Amino acid sequence: MAKQQAVDDFGAPEMQASETQGNSGSPPAYSPPSNQADESQPLLRDHASRENSRRSSSAAVRRWFNSVRPTIKRASPLLIVLGVIALLIIFMIPRDAEVTTLNQTIDAALYRGLSFKLDRGISGDIVVSRSRNVSDTDIRVFVSMKASTSLMLESMAASVDLDPYTSVAKSRVFVNMTDPDLKKALARNCTWVDVRIIFPFTLDKGFKSLEIDSSRKGSVLVLLEDLELKEKLVIYAREGSIAVRDVRVGTEVKLEAERGDIEVHRLWADERVVAKASGSVVMDMGETSQYLDLEAISTKNAAVAILTKAFHGHVSLKSKRMPEVIARCCFYVTYTTNHTMEGFFTPNGYEPLFLPRVELSAKVLAKVVIARQN
Repeated sequence: MAKQQAVDDFGAPEMQASETQGNSGSPPAYSPPSNQADESQPLLRDHASRENSRRSSSAAVRRWFNSVRPTIKRASPLLIVLGVIALLIIFMIPRDAEVTTLNQTIDAALYRGLSFKLDRGISGDIVVSRSRNVSDTDIRVFVSMKASTSLMLESMAASVDLDPYTSVAKSRVFVNMTDPDLKKALARNCTWVDVRIIFPFTLDKGFKSLEIDSSRKGSVLVLLEDLELKEKLVIYAREGSIAVRDVRVGTEVKLEAERGDIEVHRLWADERVVAKASGSVVMDMGETSQYLDLEAISTKNAAVAILTKAFHGHVSLKSKRMPEVIARCCFYVTYTTNHTMEGFFTPNGYEPLFLPRVELSAKVLAKVVIARQN
């Protein structure tokens, strides 16, 4: 009883003091409000519950992904194939698509040079041949055009510009749109043309030049059956191969297949021949003059070969692999590395003369000024 009385007496003064202060009217002693802690507790509990829910949902997504990962891995080749098929269906030209054919006639007696171009947005193959009809006297250009949509086909056109001062006919196939509209149209559509350029059978000599520019997809095939071009033959194919057979050229031959191969058989040239391709380059040269300067370049893993008869001239070959020269005789190597071979052909044992050659290579500007001093 004494201990209990002591405990009661120990807490009594505090109780009595509080009661005395309350009764006397003086302000009560400050104590921190308990309702702030009471209000923050639900907020903390809500935040914790949301965090736990987020973590549990993320864990559930990871568990689900890990469970279906083997299935996705097994099905990925099929999904890729289906995606490619879908893209082909979107951009494919229907078999029963409407075809528009345009014909151009060029007087070979008045115009001694031809320049043909497939402009931006136009893909297609170009075949150059010679007529079998002896009564034909004009150069004829046949263009067969297709497109994935009728609206795109209506925008395709062909034109020919006849320049009497230079005696050169310039023909091209193009899409009649502004650059922004053409860019949008090519993102959803595709085009294709089949071009045939037919030279008259009676045209033997006097024709100066032939230039072909394929700025998109498509190959170029030239079969002229010994037709002689007095000045030059220039062919550029951006995404396609180039094949040339039975052509005689007086001054310059320049062939470039940016993403394709080059194959030349029975080309007779007198001065400068350059063939450059990302694939293989095969040159079969006929007999030429003593000043031939031939350069073949392959920018990817493809051998460069010269299949040739004996002629008099220099050869320069470059490729990722060791260039190859296959010749019956008379080839002399002057310089060779793993990627380069230089030499010359000579039927009489003497090295031929070099042609004057100026080569420039620059990303911005390359300029040469040649001045004559008296």
